[in-house]
Amino acid sequence: MSSRKRVKMSTFMRFLKWFMAGQFTFMKALALAGIMAVGIFIITKFAALVESNDDGYTQVMQSWWDGNMSARFQPGVYYQGLARVWTFRKEDTYTFSNDPKEEEEVDTPGCPILFNDGGRGILWGSVRYTFPTDERSMVLIVRHFMDETNNPAQKFFEEAVQEVVKQAIYVVGCLLSTTDSYTTHQAQLSQMAQDQINDGIYRTIEVEVTTTDPVTGAVVVENVARIMRDSLGQPMRDPAFFDQYGVVLSQFAVSKIDYDLEINNQIQESMDYQNRIQGAQADAKTANTQRLTNRDNGEREVTKARYEEEQKRIQAIALVRKDSTKVIIDAQRDLEVAKRDRDAVRDQVAGKVALRRGQAEAAKKILASDGALVRKKLAYERVLAYWGDAVRKLDLVPEISVANNAGGEVTPPSYILLQLIDTQVCRELGLSFEFPR
Repeated sequence: MSSRKRVKMSTFMRFLKWFMAGQFTFMKALALAGIMAVGIFIITKFAALVESNDDGYTQVMQSWWDGNMSARFQPGVYYQGLARVWTFRKEDTYTFSNDPKEEEEVDTPGCPILFNDGGRGILWGSVRYTFPTDERSMVLIVRHFMDETNNPAQKFFEEAVQEVVKQAIYVVGCLLSTTDSYTTHQAQLSQMAQDQINDGIYRTIEVEVTTTDPVTGAVVVENVARIMRDSLGQPMRDPAFFDQYGVVLSQFAVSKIDYDLEINNQIQESMDYQNRIQGAQADAKTANTQRLTNRDNGEREVTKARYEEEQKRIQAIALVRKDSTKVIIDAQRDLEVAKRDRDAVRDQVAGKVALRRGQAEAAKKILASDGALVRKKLAYERVLAYWGDAVRKLDLVPEISVANNAGGEVTPPSYILLQLIDTQVCRELGLSFEFPR
């Protein structure tokens, strides 16, 4: 061990013996206080060297040396190096309400709203906002919303989130009436406010609107606010405030509209008035419906009578058509039978003709095969005898005469016909009466 270390150790031991020996004096108390102060200083400085980021939070750090800023989005322990640290919740909900039951969860009282008919109320609701997940946007938020309170998250909530929500609610109030907000347009109110928060506040213009009172029928001219629109019909807006910071507001919801007592009474009277009007309209509609029902019943009876007459006529026509159809069917059946009989007779005749032709062809073949002159001669005689009888029964007028010699002798037509028949029969029988030379 070196001499310096031995001197330090001996000094510490002497101090320890002095502190432990004897009574606790003022000097000892003063020494103990100094030791504790040095310890606290060391612990504090060590704590400033590291920083932990919890899940669901984002931290922005600024170096004490050069002032550069960085962001941490993941949970864990990081080296701080004596830097300044600002912590943001990644997601949070802005709740505005006057409900005492939700006092612990409410950030601010309800937002005042003024409707285009002069009605007033307090809007209760909530909206969720989410900080960006990129370093540039988080650093920009800290730079723009840093103040003497050293709490940019709170200042962003007060000067950005609250103000934009209030502007959106104000513009929506200018576009709706108290009655509309009380009856059917609460959902529309939420949608219009959410649309403005995301894409920019509407630009409005005042226009004259002519309406007719439903009771008196009087023409009423009112000045009301309308959304300005471009040539494509899209709403004209101011630039969206949160786009530059990457913050997203969503889930805007209206839980209640707390109207003034006078406005509540007016709304109730208006609702009663509307109910009476609707009741009267319903009665009138019922009477008109009854009248139409009676008329429809009468028309239905007339139609029924016409229908019954038409059915009778149709049945009579159907009966006549049925009888005529039966007659037609019977005639067609008889025609088919006659056609079948005709075809049968035709088939029989054709069969007999074919049989005779077959027999003649067979006889011809027999004659051609054996050359039987007796049979040919017998057939020749029968044929000529048949045709001779037939020619004698004909009354042939000699319109044409044939001279067979120069002397002018005329050959009768019957003779010429018999010669032709004789020639044809001889050809078919294969007979020849010429003498060989």
